[in-house]
Amino acid sequence: MFSGVPSALSDRIYIAAAGDAVMIASVMYAVSLHNATDTRRFSIMDAGASGWQVMDQAGGRVLKQALYDDWHRVERARAVFAARAAVLRELGWVEDDGAGYSTKR
Repeated sequence: MFSGVPSALSDRIYIAAAGDAVMIASVMYAVSLHNATDTRRFSIMDAGASGWQVMDQAGGRVLKQALYDDWHRVERARAVFAARAAVLRELGWVEDDGAGYSTKR
């Protein structure tokens, strides 16, 4: 299992070290938003033969983490993430560029 989101959301490769093992995954979807005091992150990463890891985080806490092997579930999760991110943007949340800087879109 991977934990976290890429350090730079513009990079589409995520590297995680677990003890002596190093895992590499392709980031398929990643959005990081913040307001004055909170952060919210949505990510979907390729988990190789296992499928796709879907993660929803708020303030550093994992709200949802799932490993899907069904592409249709991944598509639904992405649609839900995009809708939640759109609502947050409408509420004034700002998208991060992945390196901790705000971007206006």
